[in-house]
Amino acid sequence: METTTHTTALRRLRQEVELSLAEVSRRTGIDKSQLSRLESGQTIPTVERLRQLGEVYGVASWKILQLMEREAEEND
Repeated sequence: METTTHTTALRRLRQEVELSLAEVSRRTGIDKSQLSRLESGQTIPTVERLRQLGEVYGVASWKILQLMEREAEEND
């Protein structure tokens, strides 16, 4: 499966704050397998998921969307 834009952005943000999937799961209450599916592109993040992840990563959810959009434009 090809890596999707939101996969790259979500994984990169998590790696930038040096957190494991298990730690993000603990902090957000999002199941680790769900986080993995989000990062692998099997599911698309909802607004609520973006908010939760943004809180943990220290980034506003709109900024995550902006990063995803920018990466999509670069990949076109």
